[in-house]
Amino acid sequence: MTTVMKAGYSIMDSNYNVLQVDAATRKIYGSHDGKKCYQYFKGREDLCPDCAMAEARRSNAPVVRNVRSGSGGNLQITAVPFQNKTGEWYFVEVTSDIAERRRTEKLIQTYQEKLGALAAELSLAEERERRRIATELHDLIGQTLAVSRIKLGALREMLSSARSVGILDEVREHMEEMIRHTRSMVFELSPPALYMIGLGVALEQLAERTQEKHSLQVDFIDDGLPKSIADETRITLFSGVRELLTNVVKHAQASKVEILLKRKADNIVVEVKDDGVGFTIRTDGFFAKGHYGFGLLSIRERLKHLGGRLKIESRPGGGTRAVMYVPVEKR
Repeated sequence: MTTVMKAGYSIMDSNYNVLQVDAATRKIYGSHDGKKCYQYFKGREDLCPDCAMAEARRSNAPVVRNVRSGSGGNLQITAVPFQNKTGEWYFVEVTSDIAERRRTEKLIQTYQEKLGALAAELSLAEERERRRIATELHDLIGQTLAVSRIKLGALREMLSSARSVGILDEVREHMEEMIRHTRSMVFELSPPALYMIGLGVALEQLAERTQEKHSLQVDFIDDGLPKSIADETRITLFSGVRELLTNVVKHAQASKVEILLKRKADNIVVEVKDDGVGFTIRTDGFFAKGHYGFGLLSIRERLKHLGGRLKIESRPGGGTRAVMYVPVEKR
């Protein structure tokens, strides 16, 4: 019999006799009088091999089954056991069409994949803009300041007035400070080592600068194994570490951080762990407010786009360990 029912219910006793059905079910299957559930619904003379009611009877707990209808649709059957006041067992079996839900889930998955690709492209566009600005800072402002400092040094040798020399030295000190700030801005925007040398050196420099800037012990360890890392992967991992270090500084109250770069089987693994206050990870995979903002969400989506993943381990008082996995580039 072709099943087109969107939803319906039936009530059976412990011997599988059908006692009651709703109007929608009766319209499709007809009268249930004197019939077992397997006779009524399946036209069988014995119990169905994967009977939800039989499982609910054995386990004394609700059972859910996803099955195909006679018309090829997706149905979900939920069998729930209950006992009346006299101790007799009965079963309610609810059937619902989940085809629409499956279509919605598939549509959501498609949107999530598009979101991941969009997040990856957005982050890469941001990184390209960072690199462009850093290059202009270095080539235009940085070099101009450096040349000006040299010119001021030559001018100083030509002055005879002690007052003039003192003023010129003050100007040179200000210029030295501007050069230091410019170099710092260049690194913060886009460290040249990330593109010119590699991820390991860039992470080591990031560790040193974080330690110097925040009075926090930051150790970097590289296992020394060869790692084939594409540009997009390198940028994603570096951005991820930078975001994780920012979270440590803001939230962790840590005294020590370790950054580990290693190759494990067919994955590039970057680990950031601290000895801070830690936090509780919710069962849905998200974290307490303030620990999981858009930055980490973006990193998680970018890693997923690369075939990788982000794993976070933490507990109150036990520090935090964040690990990024990305497949090794195939050449």
